[in-house]
Amino acid sequence: MKNPATFLLVIVQICLHCSMVFAQNQTSFCVDDFASTPDPKIWQASDGAKWKYENNSIIAEWPKYESGSDSRWPGVTREMPGVDFSRYNGLRVDLSNPTDHLQPLQVNIRDRQGRQTIVVASVPPKTRRKVDVVFDRMSTGAIDFSDVERVSFYRTEPSRAFVWQIHGLELFADRPSQTLHGQLQAIHQRTGEVYRQAVSQKLLNASQSGDAEKILMRWKNAIESPETLSGKAEAARTELMNLQSSLLIKTLNVTTKQPLIAWTVPLGTKFQPGESLLDFEKPADSVNIVVARNEYEDAIVRLTNLTNQPQSLRITLESQQPESLKLLSLRRNQIVRAVDGSLVGDALVTLDESNAVELAPESSMELWLRVDTKSSAPSPGKHAAQLVVRDLRAASITALRLPVSVDVLNVDLTHGKPLRSTLYQGVSPVYQYRTIFGHEEEAVQNMADYGINVFTLWPEPSVRQSPYPKLTPSGELAAPVDYSEHDRVIALYRKYVPDAFFNLCLNFDMKADAPNWTLRNDLEPGSQAWQRGMKAWLSDWAAHLKSLGVPTSHYAFYLSDEPDVSELDRYRQVAKIIRSIDPSIQIFCNGSELYNDPALDRELIDAVDVWNPNDAGLLANPDLLPALRKLGEKDIWVYECRVGTRARVVNWHDYYRLMTWRALRDGLTGVGYWHYCYRSDPKEDPWDGTSASDTEAFLVYPGSSHLLMSVRFELFREALEDARLFDLLRQLPSTDKGASDLMQGKLKDAIAHPENPALSSEWRMNALRVLRASGTK
Repeated sequence: MKNPATFLLVIVQICLHCSMVFAQNQTSFCVDDFASTPDPKIWQASDGAKWKYENNSIIAEWPKYESGSDSRWPGVTREMPGVDFSRYNGLRVDLSNPTDHLQPLQVNIRDRQGRQTIVVASVPPKTRRKVDVVFDRMSTGAIDFSDVERVSFYRTEPSRAFVWQIHGLELFADRPSQTLHGQLQAIHQRTGEVYRQAVSQKLLNASQSGDAEKILMRWKNAIESPETLSGKAEAARTELMNLQSSLLIKTLNVTTKQPLIAWTVPLGTKFQPGESLLDFEKPADSVNIVVARNEYEDAIVRLTNLTNQPQSLRITLESQQPESLKLLSLRRNQIVRAVDGSLVGDALVTLDESNAVELAPESSMELWLRVDTKSSAPSPGKHAAQLVVRDLRAASITALRLPVSVDVLNVDLTHGKPLRSTLYQGVSPVYQYRTIFGHEEEAVQNMADYGINVFTLWPEPSVRQSPYPKLTPSGELAAPVDYSEHDRVIALYRKYVPDAFFNLCLNFDMKADAPNWTLRNDLEPGSQAWQRGMKAWLSDWAAHLKSLGVPTSHYAFYLSDEPDVSELDRYRQVAKIIRSIDPSIQIFCNGSELYNDPALDRELIDAVDVWNPNDAGLLANPDLLPALRKLGEKDIWVYECRVGTRARVVNWHDYYRLMTWRALRDGLTGVGYWHYCYRSDPKEDPWDGTSASDTEAFLVYPGSSHLLMSVRFELFREALEDARLFDLLRQLPSTDKGASDLMQGKLKDAIAHPENPALSSEWRMNALRVLRASGTK
């Protein structure tokens, strides 16, 4: 990827819905309709940007970035004094693109602590569009929507000047219960109900009751008053949730008459200290898992200490059937720190040899119970075991014994076609893993095991996986190309993924003097010598790949990272050279824009074989995917790239699992994320996101002897297995209504409710049932 700091400023997960018709049954608040001249104290411009009031709208202009200028991110800002964002789900921006070219625009919402969230919108030329920026679908990080200070509009392509016409701003609440105010109201109401139940059962002494009443009264007043809530939303949420969880524990201690309870939640439910019991429905009486052959499946069991004393526990899996124990293993979800300082469970660590754990008073821990049908070949049918928790303070006492049933179906997941899947890095994930943790081959084996089958080779001098050519001034190869590192990593990837796909990065960066664009010998791009040199280099590379046994169907040349419109010409230029070498050689493009000129778009789309727009780019430009499909049968992938993914407020289920489901819904053939274990600063600590923001996208952690998985990587792995199930359903006869419903209605229903991971678990279970009933092997 390009400079992560720059790229991640402009690409985050968003929900943009562009419509000229306002949705019904929603409340709204008009921030600006520009019926009168705006107050110049409210609208401001900085770093070379300009704005003026004209024809009942704001005309905003951003200059082209000039080399050496400090004004790389000029902005036009609307201050928000006294505007209450907490009662709304999103901000609707009514804007026009008055120019003759597609314009992407960055919308930035910032609170008074300086924390911000960003979305990108794209609007075709000469078009007016209303763009909905939906708050709970954005990567909000630590932003406090009770304390929004300003909304800013920035240019996203420094190489071009921009002009936008902003007609108005409006806050809307299409789902009042999901506004910050609605959420806090619901938390407060539920906490009050739990408190009254505890009082009626005489579970609190006078001091405890008084403290609880003070908390409830303080936040009741604040939630109803924007002035007193401002800047305190997270404190309100945390204190009310902790109180509610504590009261629930006291109630459960009486009603269950047990010191310890076990309960389950769907995969994708976030584990947060002090808040975990809020997901509680009832104690579990068993754990039942249905699994196909050649897959992993996890079940989550939470243990809650209902006493005011610490508990020392030994946790084991036991069975009369040796084959059952081979299938099962245990991990514990360890708490890590996010960039905003919040604590959240993410690192899945193995229990030590003693299987002993400490459980603090009135707290919970989360166990991940794994079923592995990949490492062995279990016989189809039921396998039984027990999750046994013993109290080490009284060795003879079994605190809990939970039956575990594993139903292994005679359905082979590998018979489902996989999606192309990748984990992008600023440089190779193998190189990063080697430099950070020291075990390069283990990283490749892990990625292959989890379904990653696309790998990028990078040309940075520190890596040199994509080789640099040495050329004469006339464009001839001056010396044999050094493929040593290139060949080593390709052999390593193919060892674990025989049909691996390779993106071969040429690094034609947006700068005119990018080393590879000038072929490192200052050949004038487009000149005869430059064309001769480009052809000599790529011909030699293609021939070398052929000698390695890598067919053209298994690689693509990756010209530049996330090209904007100013870089698209390079694809058309280089494609002509590549096609002259071998028409079957593929070209990869991870851009999210077209020219919006029919002739140029036709030529560009003909030049590119694999399109890989950003998920945010597809949402920001709803015309892109239809245009790609209209102009040819192309391989279309999708990827996502942002930091802050580990924070409490980010919906991991939506981000790491449902993007793959959206790809299945839309008929896309590849998915990917940034990143695996990249770090830009040697001081980054994988366990502590407060040290550097990039840390929050680590998908693996260093263990004492091997790497440890994150919850987020498990969700991505599960999504890739979902894709195989989807393909198995697709192979069934069209008359199978159960399969059709799962591939259409049920899939779309789960996507439409990203806050409910239980729908995805239900979908998976039903998919396995349909496949079993069909006799699929």
